[in-house]
Amino acid sequence: MQGLQPTHAKDRFHGRTVAISGGAGDFGMNCGIRMAKEGANVALIGRTEESLNAAKLEVGKTATGNAKCMIVVCDVTKPEDCEAALAAIEKEFTHIHYVFNNAGYQGDFAMV
Repeated sequence: MQGLQPTHAKDRFHGRTVAISGGAGDFGMNCGIRMAKEGANVALIGRTEESLNAAKLEVGKTATGNAKCMIVVCDVTKPEDCEAALAAIEKEFTHIHYVFNNAGYQGDFAMV
């Protein structure tokens, strides 16, 4: 993310954990970069391990302090996948402070 402007609250995510659905996409990844740069542990949630690993590399380059990045493969259209993803993140980082629901879905919805 070029041209990242400083913010008046540069450490607002320090020591926090952020889960980002759609984390392998450009917007999710760049938000992860910003949050990791401000000291957050970042959990990138997405559909494919390959795309998540590429995003994790970019986020990891900017992480400050003890911030870490993990990936979780998940189909956000399946409640059981979402529950498993959040459990995996809590296991790794103990707490989830913020969830950024960034995933997009194109298709039909049905009542559950």
